[in-house]
Amino acid sequence: MDASGLYWLSFKAVYQQLQAANRSTIDGLSEQLNLNFEWLLDGLSKFQKPNTSSRDTLNAGKSLRASSWGAKRGVAVDKHLVDATVELSQLLDLDELQCHLLLKRWLKDNDIHIQPPTVAATPATSVTSAAGGALLALPAPTTAATAGFTATAARPGQAVLSAEVVQGVLDYYAQERIYLAKCQQFLVMTAMNVHADASQTCCNVLRRLLDGGWESKTFDNLSALLAPQQAAAEASADAAAVQAAVVRDAALLVKPYNFEQRLHLHALHERCELLCILTQLYCGPDTTCSPSSYSIQQLIKDREQQQDMLSEAEADDTAAVASAVADVAGLSWPECSEERLIKLLQLLGEAVFLPGVPNGLSKPPRRTIPPAPNNTTDSQASAFEQLAQALAASLILAALKPAQLLNRLAESALAASAGGPLPRNTTAFKQWRSIEAALMQWRVVPGCVLPMLTVFAYNQLLASYRGSADAMSPSIQQNAIQAGGFAAIAAPLALEELSPNSLAGSL
Repeated sequence: MDASGLYWLSFKAVYQQLQAANRSTIDGLSEQLNLNFEWLLDGLSKFQKPNTSSRDTLNAGKSLRASSWGAKRGVAVDKHLVDATVELSQLLDLDELQCHLLLKRWLKDNDIHIQPPTVAATPATSVTSAAGGALLALPAPTTAATAGFTATAARPGQAVLSAEVVQGVLDYYAQERIYLAKCQQFLVMTAMNVHADASQTCCNVLRRLLDGGWESKTFDNLSALLAPQQAAAEASADAAAVQAAVVRDAALLVKPYNFEQRLHLHALHERCELLCILTQLYCGPDTTCSPSSYSIQQLIKDREQQQDMLSEAEADDTAAVASAVADVAGLSWPECSEERLIKLLQLLGEAVFLPGVPNGLSKPPRRTIPPAPNNTTDSQASAFEQLAQALAASLILAALKPAQLLNRLAESALAASAGGPLPRNTTAFKQWRSIEAALMQWRVVPGCVLPMLTVFAYNQLLASYRGSADAMSPSIQQNAIQAGGFAAIAAPLALEELSPNSLAGSL
């Protein structure tokens, strides 16, 4: 079996290479981006679900090669970690072979060695560092673990993973997922920053991504994060069979007491990252909603006005920048379809602006999560919830494109005969009422104000031309005022994550 489709390089390293790109490293960066193209296109869905095929392959214990990644790359199976990997894959909801690769990478990066236990039961399984000396004391396969988790008898020769190892791998996996999303974001930013050395390289990759349906795949990934229960309900029977088999097997890892809390925190973070990516794609090079495009267009305009005063080198540079901007503008930037916009509003209303939930984002029942020793996790979750609300508002505005709506309204008004009615299709949305209704389901919090005021203001303008008011406008206005009105718009900007020099802040 070729494991090329499951293998990946560290996305933290790819992201660092993207950030540090200059003229001398362009060739290497181009090779990296092309090598990781399928991952950049498919995004988080490339981290696959547990399945019997990968589990059987892992149990076979044969090393697998990832031929398309290079002759020396692949997944070498450590047989004494097979059973623990299968259990860990269920906790992480990750393909067994990918989980084994992840576990081995974490152990290597942290210089930790888990030795195969002897057949006879011993007081503890030793975990050592390369420098020597015991690093972590792991319970033996036949002992009862702590934190409410009971370990039953394991197969001979199978190691047990401690809570520290499980938590470390969880955080390592979350980091890889986040850095994959960061790579996607930075790729768009670099392509649009025509002054960057890697702009043309990233623009070429971005063209392939957009032509390959990147917007649709990103939407699907975001939908899965916003509706985890629905995604779980649609899981295949194959995955259910794997879960049943694992339950019957011996417990070979110790689950950290705050595992669910950390898992939930990572999911909140991922939502924010994907909200950013989709907003970037819907903004595109539109100068009315893309700060970088606006500043570059202003630079070109200023230089064109001063053309007689420019040196030859400055004139050439201006022409080159204008050409690069035209290349970016000529990409197949996606438009948010009406059906997709309504679905987004519904998903965001159910997950980010859930009615009746104190902090906006739905959480697992408190009784299922052991109490934390401090409030750090709750504080971080609250910050991500507020950030998600602000980013959700930005995404809806990017999808609605208010500037285009206003231009269309102005053109329709000019085209209409004097005193005549405005065309009914002026909004460009056939289901405008459905859009309003979905927006009205959002919980009344500061984060919802901007989209609501935008829709209300547009309806008022539309009514002034048509001579008839929109039935939902008063309710939309009331909700916006109840959430704090214009004064509430500035509140989320106090978040550190929304500083002006951050991607989220600029969006």
